[in-house]
Amino acid sequence: MNGGETREKARQVLEKRFDGVSNIVNSDIGLTVYAKNGSFLVPELVRAFDEDGIRLSSITVSSPSLDDVFLKHTGKRIRVEEVSSANYRGMFARRRR
Repeated sequence: MNGGETREKARQVLEKRFDGVSNIVNSDIGLTVYAKNGSFLVPELVRAFDEDGIRLSSITVSSPSLDDVFLKHTGKRIRVEEVSSANYRGMFARRRR
């Protein structure tokens, strides 16, 4: 299975087996899953993926960050290079009258 097929299969497992999942976002680094009390879902999630032959490369449980909120609403991650390439002087310069 390629990465896209694996992600789709993982999404299907999450949607079918886990009622606590409120949102699943596919990003450039993998799936981001939103759920209340996510840490309690981890053991069940690992078992479910193992049963369906889905290998996890990593799993992280955290409280939402600003990047997570941005990802949830836009489907994209905030990229440092995009922020650093902005012209800060132009953004914060005072207007002359």
